Amino acid sequence: MEEANLREKVLTGTGFLVFRQILINILNFLGNLILARILMPEDFGIYALIMFMITFFVLVGDSGLGAIIIRRPKKLSDNLIATIFTFQQLFMLFISVILFIITIFLEPQLKKPETIWVFRISIISFFLLSFRIVQVQILERNLLFGKIALLEIMEVLAFQATAVTLAFSGFGVWAMVIGLLAKNIVMLIIIIFISEWKIKYKFYFRLLKPILPFGLSFQGSHFLNFIKDSTVPVWISSVLGVKSLGYLTWANSLAIYPILLSNLLSRILFPFFSKIQNNKEKFKNSLEIITRINLLIIMAIASLLFALAKPITIILYTEKWLPALPLLYLLILVNFLLGAIIPFINAFNAVGKAIYTFKLSIAWIVGFWIFSLVLVPRYNITGYGIAVLLTYLINIKCMYDTKKEFNIKILKNILPSFVSFVFTTSIILLINKVIKIDNILWLIVFLIITLGLYLGINFLINGKQYISDIKFIIKK
Repeated sequence: MEEANLREKVLTGTGFLVFRQILINILNFLGNLILARILMPEDFGIYALIMFMITFFVLVGDSGLGAIIIRRPKKLSDNLIATIFTFQQLFMLFISVILFIITIFLEPQLKKPETIWVFRISIISFFLLSFRIVQVQILERNLLFGKIALLEIMEVLAFQATAVTLAFSGFGVWAMVIGLLAKNIVMLIIIIFISEWKIKYKFYFRLLKPILPFGLSFQGSHFLNFIKDSTVPVWISSVLGVKSLGYLTWANSLAIYPILLSNLLSRILFPFFSKIQNNKEKFKNSLEIITRINLLIIMAIASLLFALAKPITIILYTEKWLPALPLLYLLILVNFLLGAIIPFINAFNAVGKAIYTFKLSIAWIVGFWIFSLVLVPRYNITGYGIAVLLTYLINIKCMYDTKKEFNIKILKNILPSFVSFVFTTSIILLINKVIKIDNILWLIVFLIITLGLYLGINFLINGKQYISDIKFIIKK
């Protein structure tokens, strides 16, 4: 009965998150498309710096304690939840006050002191997030992804509606900053209504002390991944200028679409794997199936973007973004190396081996900085793309370790999607040399052709296995 209930919750949660992901992707795509056509690369660069600051301090403020709420197998006491919530709130309030004081000292040194208010408004947005973390993690623990989907859809609507409206009115980078504030205010209102736990302020250090080691290891991996992904772009803005950071931000925002599915799956995989960690056979089968289906969808979207990157850029975003096209191609290729191991990382975390993913993150950040320091000064933003691609070759070691730890087959599960990607993109790029795609209608036609070609090749190679996977999901 419990197993059937878990399966129902996972499948229902997956349905909600798939719906959420599709709708959010559409809203973000349309909103970012409009913003990219109205705003300048410099505006995107400034906003990227703001998001770096917010994400950095959210990771510090979380301290990995929220993961305890999801992973802990036994029932959570109200005092433990309240302790985690209180600790995070106080920590993030302390950070907010320190940041605001820093802006007071920086203001006289700026050529345009009024721009400091861009960062002050962003500090308010940061603190509002302290009300979100624990509440969402309780929903994830209980696999209540319908409520999470509602929350995140409304957040995106609030941001895009505000940002696009203000961008049309000529607010520049302020359009996105005020949009971010509107998003977090809406989040706070909705959290009050959908919360599974009513806010209480309590603090018991005896409850906090034993969970800190796992929390710090778990968050350390996320923190290092963030350092890897964000500090190099910030450094690039100081070396190449904020315009280059704008190009890099645009290319990243487009190239990440294929991997968004893995981010969605991670929301389900960590609590799901945590619940079945003692059933080795089910754990192994689930991990293999998720890896296959994950890459099937990731590389389908990657095929569309890679094969049609140039017409997509010119027709939808305008030619001002063409200097970032070589970088975009490289970042799209990264989807394979990263998408293949995201289920593996969740598997290691679920069985309590957060220290392994922490070490993997250290290897990523060290490799990324070494490659970036060598390649960016020589090849500019294209060097950044090469550095990312070379860094994620480290994931081959993670694949080997996963095979050894969980006794799963690696190449059989990942190669069909990669081979389909190579054949599909090669054929479409050759056709594009003969047929010029210069309007939205032709672009839609080729998007459909590319997707059909990819799926056809993939199912020709591995169709029987996918049918078997679907049957397994339905029955077991």
